[in-house]
Amino acid sequence: LGINPFWDFGHLIWRPLAWLLWRLFQPLIHNGFDGDRTLQIAAVMVGLSCAAGAIVTVFAILLAVGAGATTWEACAVATVLLFSNPVLNYTQTGMAYIPGLACQIVALYLLIGKLDAPFPARARPVAAGCFLGLSIGFWFPYALTIPGVLAAAYFWRNGEFGPLDVEKKRRLFRLAAAAATCAAVAVALYAAVMIPNGIVTAARAREWAASAGHGWSQNRKLIRAITGVPRSMFNLGEDGLMLKRFLFHDPYAPVSAADLFRLSLWKLLLFYASLASLAFLLWQRARGILAALALSAAPVLFFAIVLFEPSAPERFLPVFGVLFFALAIAIGRYSPRRLSQDVLALLFVAVVATGLEAYGPSGREKLASAGGRLSTLHGIVRPNDAVALLSFRDDLYMFLERFPFDPSVRRDVPRVYDVIEAGTSRTASWRSEFSAQANDALRAKRRNGVALQPAAFGAPAPQMELGGE
Repeated sequence: LGINPFWDFGHLIWRPLAWLLWRLFQPLIHNGFDGDRTLQIAAVMVGLSCAAGAIVTVFAILLAVGAGATTWEACAVATVLLFSNPVLNYTQTGMAYIPGLACQIVALYLLIGKLDAPFPARARPVAAGCFLGLSIGFWFPYALTIPGVLAAAYFWRNGEFGPLDVEKKRRLFRLAAAAATCAAVAVALYAAVMIPNGIVTAARAREWAASAGHGWSQNRKLIRAITGVPRSMFNLGEDGLMLKRFLFHDPYAPVSAADLFRLSLWKLLLFYASLASLAFLLWQRARGILAALALSAAPVLFFAIVLFEPSAPERFLPVFGVLFFALAIAIGRYSPRRLSQDVLALLFVAVVATGLEAYGPSGREKLASAGGRLSTLHGIVRPNDAVALLSFRDDLYMFLERFPFDPSVRRDVPRVYDVIEAGTSRTASWRSEFSAQANDALRAKRRNGVALQPAAFGAPAPQMELGGE
């Protein structure tokens, strides 16, 4: 394509923003991490994600209060949002998903207020439109839920469907101003990158957009969505694998119905029962918000299942702004004798509990062995060596990703290569790619053979020698 990977179609402003802040604060952090610029920029990205997580939490409380929830109910909604799988995960990483979500939640908060209040409230549509446009710049799929965000803002103050009166027309006009501002910001951001890089034709634009797919290529997407959608709330771990083993009757790793229910099925049942309860409560209380939620979820589901992939936990994050606004409406005026609200309350408890299990001390303990393997690697590998792992699901790979600032990671870590990247186009060519990686290592070492040893580091394993090229 010829465009600098610095400009990623899916995360247009994320890398430039991190680089700009790194340059701005360079006098303060130039000695940090022993002068390692990569780690300095990574620290800036993680700091931005953490700050965005704090903004998400605060404005989720304000949004829930604006939806009519009590302070305690609003704090419960914000806690569940914070402990949901993608938010708890990506708040701790240097990725653009949470800043985009923060922009959408702030925009929705601005839009549900009374737009006829004195200035600066009259500037809220323009400010909200700017935040919505920035959310697209952080992650393009946020564009899919902007109609749902605007619909939620419209129906919240105007009640149910009905004829247009003067107030509804005024509100439509101001929401149109927010939509126009959003479009202008998004177009300006993309045009500022596309024109200087020569992306001025539809074919080039499609090619640039396709490069943001990062090689994802999956089959049976509808089946994957059964666990992919609940993964936006729960950390399911290997639950999806368990379900596939059960559905396809894996003869080598059989899973019984009892095992499936005990390990994962209860999470799926609770999630889908909660969706049904939410729809039931919204049908009774705010049908317009139910329509707005459907308007947000439908394009994201279509994008995930038909055009891309539905397995990653962040895939349904764009729906979270309207979803948690709807949850605040549904859980408001909580009564313990109301079954539909009890189901939502049970979901809240389960999300927090599974989040603590996955990302708390117990989750860190599961990766402790990976730190020991990395220490062993430091005594084995030499410059230009490459470590081949079966897949990116290996604990060592996850340790390197989750703890980039750990002292053991900051040492001279060898290049780590995942041989089979499941669910991507690389799966079909793993043999040739592995061969190329091995040959590259051979050339770099400038000798005829290189010692390869499994990275499991359990019982001593025999070494294998690759011959000359």
